[in-house]
Amino acid sequence: MRILIGGYFGAGNLGDELLLKSILFFWRKKNVSPSVVVISHNPQETAGFFGVKAIARNNFLKTLRELYRSDILLLTGGIFQDKTSWRSLYYYLALMLVAKIFSSRIIVYAGGVSDLHPINRQILRIVFQGCSVINVRDELSRKFLLDCGVPGNKISVGADSSFLLTELVVIKKELSPELPTIGFILRPSRRPPITPQLFARLITLLSQSLAARIVLIPFHQRQDRQFLQEIQARAGVKVEMLEWEKPEDIFLYFSRLDLVVSQRLHGIILATMYQIPVLGIGTDPKIRQFLDEIKQKNIITYPVEVQLLLALIADLWEWRGDFRQFYQKTLTNFHQRLKINQKILSSLIS
Repeated sequence: MRILIGGYFGAGNLGDELLLKSILFFWRKKNVSPSVVVISHNPQETAGFFGVKAIARNNFLKTLRELYRSDILLLTGGIFQDKTSWRSLYYYLALMLVAKIFSSRIIVYAGGVSDLHPINRQILRIVFQGCSVINVRDELSRKFLLDCGVPGNKISVGADSSFLLTELVVIKKELSPELPTIGFILRPSRRPPITPQLFARLITLLSQSLAARIVLIPFHQRQDRQFLQEIQARAGVKVEMLEWEKPEDIFLYFSRLDLVVSQRLHGIILATMYQIPVLGIGTDPKIRQFLDEIKQKNIITYPVEVQLLLALIADLWEWRGDFRQFYQKTLTNFHQRLKINQKILSSLIS
């Protein structure tokens, strides 16, 4: 079985790297090694990280050749969106059309689908008719597909694939009673209130009020690093930057944290896996959906105010003792849904 995997890989975004790692981890745990080729922005890096063959995303001739050779095209992650780029959406839809011409099976696995422009909804509906499997990571993605006209009986709702990496998670016996370590996973925003100055002031106040140790983690290396460096430079206290070199580095970093503040979905997902109190910031529908599922607090309106953030973080910390029991109930739901993911991945190698 030859499988071509497509997603937003090799672009320095840790969330997407974890998705690819989870798929390969699942197969290798079963002592099965299908012939896998990954489409990547940085094929050399992807090959080094995961021990697979990788091809450049912009090498269309090589991509077509691999599609022709492949039995399955597997697409994963939040790639079905047109908020950042219509071109990227059309790239993946074009892959699906070519795969159909070449008689390859098309698998949408743990996909994230965002609300689309009306024109793109119609195009997606037509292209998705050729899918053998349509599996999404949340109910919101299912709703968007239904709005596009994709039949509900073709859609299954699993969990985010990164939950397959739960075995790599080492949970603290207890959160630190004093001197908590708070991890900030932040991204630059076009909205003026979300500035380095705002977070630098928040970090300074947290360090004073909770005697907290602050660490900054750039999930998207190219997009987030400069923003976090500005926060680090402006903060009135010592702030540590934890930069990952390999995707698995993040598991060591999270094992040290007591609380997480995140603007990125997989920062929130990892906090859930580690059973750490988490505050999500942003209006991104996928973040709101996940936070609603785990019944956690979140900031969904702008402008974001320092005093409000400070109060919410202090509240989360005060009630930290209740989170473990709460998370255990929440995670049961995700692990039940994860069985759908496991069934799909198993079927591809049987």
